[in-house]
Order: sequence, then structure tokens, then C-alpha cells
Amino acid sequence: MKRQLTSRVPRRTRHPRTPRLSKPLISPTLEAAETGSHPARRRRFQATGPGTVADARAGFTLIELLVVIAVIAILAGLLLPALAGAKAQGQSASCKSNLKQLQLAWGMYADDNGGRVAGNVVRWVLGFEGMADENVGGWVWGNAQRDPTDDNLRNGLLWPYTGATRLYRCPGDRSTVLRRPDLPRFRSYALEGSLNLVGLPGTGIGVHPDAEPHGNLRRASEAFDPTGQFGFLDVSEATLQAGAFGIADPDDWKRGPFYWIHQPAERHGRGANLSFLDGHVESHRWKFTPKVPVPGARNKPQNADDLADLMWLKDRTQQGQYRRRVLGLP
Repeated sequence: MKRQLTSRVPRRTRHPRTPRLSKPLISPTLEAAETGSHPARRRRFQATGPGTVADARAGFTLIELLVVIAVIAILAGLLLPALAGAKAQGQSASCKSNLKQLQLAWGMYADDNGGRVAGNVVRWVLGFEGMADENVGGWVWGNAQRDPTDDNLRNGLLWPYTGATRLYRCPGDRSTVLRRPDLPRFRSYALEGSLNLVGLPGTGIGVHPDAEPHGNLRRASEAFDPTGQFGFLDVSEATLQAGAFGIADPDDWKRGPFYWIHQPAERHGRGANLSFLDGHVESHRWKFTPKVPVPGARNKPQNADDLADLMWLKDRTQQGQYRRRVLGLP
């Protein structure tokens, strides 16, 4: 048998066939994009029958967006007053804490000084805003409207027992030092005016001689009703001055008429916070607001409700307790 010779031809190496894609990888033509025939431009919500699932990538319609905005606005309208109320309550709570600390310091001072209480020693001074009263030896010194530093707090009789400037200012007080709108005042509170008040000669300030000694508390043991007599009070920004809170009785200290000298604050829900001689603190809401102060002058009560507010405070002073308990006056 004849042997057939065949030449071996090297077999061509084949590359693996690239699978065909069902959709092209290239971008859609401009024509397809403009006509909307490309799938990317078609509506995403195509199925509407039962059992169909909406495309999770779907966006909001204009009406849905307006509904969401309206809901947010309603919730904001409901929540913002509540937040403001919570802030006001927090400020009042902090103010009460300050007053309690001041009242405790006042009691500690009396304990350390044989029962003699811290009061106010007042004189008249001439400043860039005219005549004003100034404390020169009481629980604080100076005049809150003019003091540019806290030195007059530190010089006061109660500073060794308080030791913190923040205790003298209500967090709701937005007042500033005269001619210094950039400088918040250092004090918001005053001490009841018939607690060891000393008016230096020429001031015309003081307790009527007929009311001495019982109408001007010198010693803690002389208080008629420590649970019903206030010590420190949150005072209005316009009338706060030397450190004493006074009610005027120029004609007859027993029967009046009575006038505002200083006026209570109304920044806590149309009311003010007060500490009492036994150490507890209360809030009191005034019948008439807003008060109408005339700084540096006697202010006649505006109406019957304003007079009721004045007498509520008057009856809770040392002199007011003397009128009611000893003299039996209304």
C-alpha cells in the first residue's frame, strides 16, 4: 500500500466568540432622544393593572411636592409655639433658681451677723442721665442701669455667699447698660424696700418715722410672716436702679394713696418671680399688663387692676404687714 503523505497545516487559533448583546451599548441617537423612542425617555409608570409594582425610581409630581410642603408648614406652625413656650419655661425656672440662691445668701448673711439683715443704703448721684439713686453699702452697690462691670456686685454684702455674677441676672432680661447697647446689664433683681433701708441725708428716701421700727425690718427675727413676705423680686427693665424695690406713699403711709416707684417685671408669662423670706420662690401673674413706667417719677396705677397688683405686693412687704397686722388697716 502506498502511503499518502499529507502535510500538516497548523490549525488556526480561534478566539472565543463575543456574545451578541440584546441592546446596544452605545448611546441613543439624537433622533431617538428627541422623539422619546429611547427607553430612557419613556414614562416609568406604564403598568396600572392589579399586581403591578411602581418603579422605585419614580419622582414626585408637583402636586405631591406641594402637599409635602404644606404638611411641613402645618407641623412647623404647631411646633414653634411649643418650642418657644418651652424656652420661656426654662428661663423662668433658671430665674427662680437665681432668686432662691439670693434669698439663701440673704439668710446666711443674717445668721453670720447676729440676725442683722442685708438691706440698701441709698444716696443720690448726678450722672450723664441726670439724678439717680445709688447703693453705697447694701446687698449690692451702684445702679444696675449704669454699672459697666460686675464690681458693684462683688462689693455687695452678699457676694461672699453667692460668688457668681450669673445669679444676679434673669436669663429673660434683654436690657443693656445706658449708652452701651453692646453690654448686657449685670443685675435684674431688687430687694424689698422696707428690709433694712437706709436713705442718706438729702435723698428723701426711707421709711416714714412713724413706721419705725416695725415697718423697717432690721433683724430677721422681726419679720411678721416670713412665708408671706417677699425678699427679692424680678424688676422691670425701665425702673430697676439702685437695688431697692419701693412703693411710694407721699401723703399717708398708712392709708395711701400708693404709687409705683419701681415696677415688677412681666417677662415670665405676664408675671414675675419672687423669693420669700423663708426661702421659697413663687411666680405671680399680674392682672394688668403692660405696666406703664415713668422712670424717676411716681407712677399712679393705671386702673383698678393695676392698683390690685400694687397692693398685692404692698401687703407682702414688712411695712404692709405692719399696716395689716398691727394697725388693722385694709
